Amino acid sequence: MDQALTQRVKAAGAQFLRGGAYKPRTSPYAFQGHGESALELLAQARVVTGLGIITEVMDTADIDKVASIADADFSR
Repeated sequence: MDQALTQRVKAAGAQFLRGGAYKPRTSPYAFQGHGESALELLAQARVVTGLGIITEVMDTADIDKVASIADADFSR
């Protein structure tokens, strides 16, 4: 992830960085996102900036992976 960009996002006053690691798709042949590698990029962005991370879960099989990176808990 572009560290300069994430630093600018923080400097603009953001408290969270939202990034989609998994991409919803309408075709089985369409791009599915970068998955776990994108989650690692989001985790690195958190280390560099201190921003919280928000991302989506597209498949229940990925809940634990996403929960280990994401900072928001909406499981009420």
